[in-house]
Amino acid sequence: MVGNEDGNIAEEERKSALDCVIDATLSHFTRLRLLDIKSIQVDASYV
Repeated sequence: MVGNEDGNIAEEERKSALDCVIDATLSHFTRLRLLDIKSIQVDASYV
């Protein structure tokens, strides 16, 4: 029974770690996209 609980805790920790990686990746790409939008706006202002 203890082994099953440990397995459940390990599974939750793995999901939590994966969620953190996914959140970090999404925020990274969102930041890159916002930088691209800003650079496009700056380029357009020179026209």
